[in-house]
Amino acid sequence: MKPLALLLLWATSSTAVPTAVPMAAGMTNRTHLHEQFVLNSRDGGNGALNDQIIGTARVGDGDPHQAYRYTQVTSTITCAPDEQEGCSISRQDAKYYAVQFSGGISALWINAGFAVTQTTATGQTGTCNGGAGDTICVWYRTAHTAYTVQKYAYYWRFQQVQDGTKVDAPYVIWSPNANGVGDGYVCALNKDCWNQGGVWWGKSGPAGGPQLYPGNTPWL
Repeated sequence: MKPLALLLLWATSSTAVPTAVPMAAGMTNRTHLHEQFVLNSRDGGNGALNDQIIGTARVGDGDPHQAYRYTQVTSTITCAPDEQEGCSISRQDAKYYAVQFSGGISALWINAGFAVTQTTATGQTGTCNGGAGDTICVWYRTAHTAYTVQKYAYYWRFQQVQDGTKVDAPYVIWSPNANGVGDGYVCALNKDCWNQGGVWWGKSGPAGGPQLYPGNTPWL
């Protein structure tokens, strides 16, 4: 296997790990590692033996598919029963919320070759209308790409990174699509209105990387 990208964490260890997975191409010296990858900590630069590096790589093609994080960005209002023309809620009533990637407490983020980002924010909405007696609110849809990755343990010995071995089971990362691809807002009525800041996940999106929202239903 050739990991496409590695997010590296540096920790000292004296326990050898058996060879199991080939190391990434070009990982032959410390200088190369520092230039190409992000290190969260270092060993002091003394080239000590048995320094452990935890890396993350995509599993196969990543089995990508789209998922959608819905955030209620407005409060919920109710149109008066005798208000013949109904009422509306506009973008001025919306708050902005930060949205980060998901993957569990111990997840190490990589983009795995997809046009995704670690963090983004809910975007602009429009005006939503309701009829007499309706409860109305606005949700913002943040499109994510879900893909499967695997952690590996590598060891630094004799100025070289040795072959790695798998750490734990593969897991899925949900990352916001870059540039808001697939994002949008949804006008909701009655039972679909919760509380401002409420979050709901739709994980039945189409297969593949970042793409426009299919548009068949507002709640994939």
